Amino acid sequence: MGFIVALSTYAQVDETHVRLTNLPHVYINTFTGNSITSKTNYVLARMWYVDEQDSVAFYDSLEIRGRGNSTWGLAKKPYKIKFQEKEKFLGKGYAKAKKWTLLANHGDKTLIRNALTRQLGEWLGLKFNPAAKFIDLTLNNEYVGNYQISDQIDVRPHRVNVTEQDDVITEESNITGGYLLEADGFKDFQNGKTGFYTPVKAVPIRIHYPEDDNIISAQYKQIRNYTYDLEQRLFGKDFKDATEGYRPLVDSVSLANWYLATEISGNIDGFFSTFFYKDRDDDRFFWGPLWDYDIAYGNDSRKGSTSRQLMRDVGYGILRDWIVRMWEDPWFTTLIARRFNKAVNNNLENYMQEQIDSLVSLLSESQQLNYKRWGIDQRTLRERVLHSTYNEYINDLRDYVTKHIAYINEVLSPYVPDESDEPVDAIESPQPAETDYALAYNLSGDYLHFGAEDPAALTFMAHLYDGAGRLVRTFRASEGCSLQRLPRGLYTVSWTIQGRQRSVKFIK
Repeated sequence: MGFIVALSTYAQVDETHVRLTNLPHVYINTFTGNSITSKTNYVLARMWYVDEQDSVAFYDSLEIRGRGNSTWGLAKKPYKIKFQEKEKFLGKGYAKAKKWTLLANHGDKTLIRNALTRQLGEWLGLKFNPAAKFIDLTLNNEYVGNYQISDQIDVRPHRVNVTEQDDVITEESNITGGYLLEADGFKDFQNGKTGFYTPVKAVPIRIHYPEDDNIISAQYKQIRNYTYDLEQRLFGKDFKDATEGYRPLVDSVSLANWYLATEISGNIDGFFSTFFYKDRDDDRFFWGPLWDYDIAYGNDSRKGSTSRQLMRDVGYGILRDWIVRMWEDPWFTTLIARRFNKAVNNNLENYMQEQIDSLVSLLSESQQLNYKRWGIDQRTLRERVLHSTYNEYINDLRDYVTKHIAYINEVLSPYVPDESDEPVDAIESPQPAETDYALAYNLSGDYLHFGAEDPAALTFMAHLYDGAGRLVRTFRASEGCSLQRLPRGLYTVSWTIQGRQRSVKFIK
């Protein structure tokens, strides 16, 4: 008879581990009490997670190490945690996984650029957008600031959900997919990882899945040759041809959404680190997830504001050569212009500004505590401007969003076809019908929640406003929201799904 050992236990009262702001609080103590000094070696630790209702989850044994490239050298460090078993750490609608990241966002004085881009990716329709759960973090009994719990980029449901390959590859195994790749400017595969350079532009490609310890030569050659074929078609003389060129090897919807997210966010590293993937028995490459946007939206002194520049022209990374080539193809320019025009008509700028409002409100208390610890007017990475207040940084972000969207519209407008024009082949796949879901308010439990036949579809964020229009809660649809601490009165719930804004009023 076997035994199951629970990794976590829950307690309603814990006087030692409490929240310091409205956000959840995570306490991590290493077994030895020593600091985390390595990006490669994990150390054992215990963790307490205090949620919004002040319930405490205790994890008796996990591992933690450093992570990041340039950000690891900063004073406020990012981390990776690994549970002993797969955990549904963030609840329904998120992955069940061992590995999670704790992003410090130390080079972004607003703290919200990664989260804002996550919301943009979801609004545009990218299939996977890494989590953005904000917390306060105490490490070895020292408060270290506001952090963002996010996903590790790997293959599994609610992350990159491609078909997983057989653990043991045989002659009967189908090795056409799935694969997860990254055009990786850091060239990590030169340090014992798996990867290759492309034949035409020497783009460094890291293979993330199958993982380094599991991939065999046949899988390596399979995905390498697929990638070779894409690049050789793209730079071949017939690259504009609908059958002989590169188009049959790219998913047009994810390509357009990923590229526009890179341009809208002004991410100059968007082509330096780019994830893309391929599924089983599908010749197309899909683009995303979006990752690492703390220097986006004009937050990098190397290039200035970039509010009136395209990343196509100023972005870092050899993969930019692929995009420049695609711009020579009228099919691509029409694809991008039509998709952006649709986004503008669906109130893209209003959506972005509303998300900034929501995130600023959510972090109102935590950012103050964070900057008591770290200071707000000192350069930590490559910040383009320095201010003495949080609101000044937010105003810069708002201004960038407004100006940059206007500039992209100016550039792309000439490429938008007239309604009478024949549609370009495969510009957009048919949009799926809106998810069948419902919003309910449980009077007895004083609890607001969404329901759906497929709970996995409830990935969008909802915002709760009081009668005066003040944002009082932000929650993921799959998680619901307790109203027990809110006064009676009129409230409005607002959310966006598949580019459509919805709202409903109710009385508590």
